[in-house]
Amino acid sequence: MFRNLLKLMAAAFVTATLVTAVPTASAQQPGEVTCDLSGQAGFQPGVLFVPRLSTLTLAGNDGGCIDAAGEVRSASLHGTAIGTLSCLGSPEGTSGEGRIDWALRDGTTETSTVDFVLTGSGLAHVELAGVIADGRFAGEEFTAQFNVEIIDAGVQCVSFRGVTLAGYDGTFTVG
Repeated sequence: MFRNLLKLMAAAFVTATLVTAVPTASAQQPGEVTCDLSGQAGFQPGVLFVPRLSTLTLAGNDGGCIDAAGEVRSASLHGTAIGTLSCLGSPEGTSGEGRIDWALRDGTTETSTVDFVLTGSGLAHVELAGVIADGRFAGEEFTAQFNVEIIDAGVQCVSFRGVTLAGYDGTFTVG
């Protein structure tokens, strides 16, 4: 009797293990998506060599994407961050939020919101890290790396107004 009970328990354990080891479609994670990133970065008030509180606004252009699932054609990122900024950089931890507009291969569009922090200390090369808060890919990690053309505008760093507008380009990844 004890031997039969052990066999039954072993069979139940093996069955439960096999059932829980099979992933369901809803449990599968979406694939990684990497998109080209370019646009205009605005600074209000303009950034100077001396650090001061400023609002960074990212106005992104539509950029092509490489999507592991093959669903996303292109995307654009728009965002805002408020923090202590200068032409030489920004202390890590300046936080912001943004919106990603996705153009899908089937002709439809979707939107995501993202919460991020500036993780790099330079302003010429910016790194963002965060999480997709809502919409397509909600809960997925978000990272971005892009170069801001602050050097070309560098002469404005010594002016009274500072740098108020600069182009940028790079990539962002979700997943």
